Amino acid sequence: LRLRAARLSLDAKDARAAIRILAYVDSPHLKPLAAAGRGDAYRALGEWKVAAAEYRDALTQDPTNGGWYAALAEALGKTGDTKGMRAALEAAQRHGTDSTSIRLTVGQEALRSGDTDRAIDLFRKAALADPKSADAATLLAYALEKTGRTREAEESYRRAIATDPAAKDARVNL
Repeated sequence: LRLRAARLSLDAKDARAAIRILAYVDSPHLKPLAAAGRGDAYRALGEWKVAAAEYRDALTQDPTNGGWYAALAEALGKTGDTKGMRAALEAAQRHGTDSTSIRLTVGQEALRSGDTDRAIDLFRKAALADPKSADAATLLAYALEKTGRTREAEESYRRAIATDPAAKDARVNL
């Protein structure tokens, strides 16, 4: 009941009430859910370091929840911990959470670190999984262009523009 009440408080944009309610969850098998719920509440408040700590706590008790790894990655990214963010994103993928945004973020990190082939692979997978993502097509095109594959890059930029005519980066780069 407390978990449900906390979720209702969070849905009603009362994150502080959710945090107070979750403090009273005392069932050992519900503690990871309570910690993740507090993480959600702190995330809603923009308190990223505390949110990250709560997600870490939840993951120490249940290290198989890919969604919690993804939430941890977002919180770590907001605090500027890119190394921790990358590790959390990779853990999220290992544990079954493999969204377009995770692929794009991991791909961007690969691109920044100079691993262009891995970035292209990740961006291509993201573009195939989400054909309506102009960001995926644009990032794929950019990575392809960086390796001198201009014809493929041009096609991908055009796909991005066809998907979203307001895709400014794709237009400029094309």
